[in-house]
Amino acid sequence: MNWDFPYPSRRMPVMARNCVATAQPLAAQAGLSERSFYRKFTEATGKTPAHFVEGLRLDAARTLLAKGLPLKAIAGKVGLAAPGRLGHAFERRFGMAPSLFREIHRAA
Repeated sequence: MNWDFPYPSRRMPVMARNCVATAQPLAAQAGLSERSFYRKFTEATGKTPAHFVEGLRLDAARTLLAKGLPLKAIAGKVGLAAPGRLGHAFERRFGMAPSLFREIHRAA
């Protein structure tokens, strides 16, 4: 797995927390209907807007986990409502529980 971070790690939690939850404000900013924005965004990135935002949040969570922060604090910092939701999404994307990721990276 590639654990390189494409963004400055100090800014990741702020970027993730400030991501909008829906495509509507982004579509309005782009001057497109929500459907057109969704199609164009998905075509350009290969991900839906929701999956893209979730990816930003999970990358930020990964950075904070490596620093040893508690899961509850991380969930709040990255804009995911609950630690359970973060845990499920993290495991789905990275194939391991957040606690295992933290343990591996603490030992390294």
